[in-house]
Amino acid sequence: MEADSFLMALSVISISKANDMKRIHYALILLLLFFINNIKAQTCHTGNIRLTSQSQLDSFYLLYPGCDTINGDVEIEDLANTITNLNGLGNLVHVKGIFSIKDCNRLRSVSGMNALTLIDEALVIRDNDSLVTIRDFDNLDSIGGLIHISGNPKLENLHGLEKIEVLRRENTIFNNGLLTSLDGLNHV
Repeated sequence: MEADSFLMALSVISISKANDMKRIHYALILLLLFFINNIKAQTCHTGNIRLTSQSQLDSFYLLYPGCDTINGDVEIEDLANTITNLNGLGNLVHVKGIFSIKDCNRLRSVSGMNALTLIDEALVIRDNDSLVTIRDFDNLDSIGGLIHISGNPKLENLHGLEKIEVLRRENTIFNNGLLTSLDGLNHV
């Protein structure tokens, strides 16, 4: 009888340990899910961002996969002469500062910027020798400040800015050799 009691006690301990292991396992899974959710819902880089090469642009999406809002300026200036697309910023919806693209001489379009809808301060596009189109700004519907577009000798039109209805400051559009009209800003 003593052996039976001992075996029974052992089986209760085993069941208890198994239940404890299940509880620990579930707790670890919940903890892991909590951390994954926080990583996904991470805030983007705070402050200004300066991207100076294609590899930095491409890495942005990898470093900040859930990032859709920048709490500052976004400056794209091609110091390495490698920028050909802006796809790494493809999740970007809102820039709470100035969004500028300058001196990107291999950039032919703003491909990858379809998600951008709001720029709080200004849109600056200047001195981009190969830029032909800004059509991928087609969801941009609000710029809180000014538009400055200059020194883009191959820019053909302003299509992509059609959704903008109000501009709040003085805007400058000049020295864009092939640009012969302001079509694209018809609703302003």
